[in-house]
Amino acid sequence: MDIIKKVNVYNYDFDTEKLKEQYALLLEGKDVKEHYSDELNIDNGKYNDRIGFLADEIKTILPNLVIEDENGYLSINYVELVPVLVSAINDLEKKVAFLETEIDNLKNK
Repeated sequence: MDIIKKVNVYNYDFDTEKLKEQYALLLEGKDVKEHYSDELNIDNGKYNDRIGFLADEIKTILPNLVIEDENGYLSINYVELVPVLVSAINDLEKKVAFLETEIDNLKNK
């Protein structure tokens, strides 16, 4: 839970142009605009409004979850973040159960 308390959540507009550039390398000559329109809904703005974390912040808290590419861009391995979040939820559940027991004990006295 101590780790999770350090993590801030941010709303941001995703840089779709940068994403198109990076994805174009993967598609190697395929019609990127057509692919994005169909797969990611970038043209109608559905993909721009995002919620996430800052990789720079996560790097100071959980450095093994941050990946730096050859251009110096940071990204977060969100899949690896899931076990950390589940662990925090489990810790909270144990605390809630303990406090509920304490409340019941106080009521019975």
